[in-house]
Amino acid sequence: MKIPFEKYTVYVTFDDGKIYELKEDFSKELVSDMKMSTLENPTLVLHKQQLDEAKTFYKESSVKLDNETWNNYYKIGFITLQELKAFTSK
Repeated sequence: MKIPFEKYTVYVTFDDGKIYELKEDFSKELVSDMKMSTLENPTLVLHKQQLDEAKTFYKESSVKLDNETWNNYYKIGFITLQELKAFTSK
């Protein structure tokens, strides 16, 4: 999964209840709220909790995500290095 930074403002949420704007270099900037998504300025929101719930499915099924996707999840901070190695070694 290539994250479309050129097209969207990308936000991520973690377990801390805060909202971060994800930058192209995968740095995160704390924001007080998300901008409203519009046709001219669309937004994309990635929630760690959703991936946490899906990880079991990916561990137990034959459905695989590509290594770029897992690397991006690691860079964002959604998975640990150990999980990255486990998911990319399948």
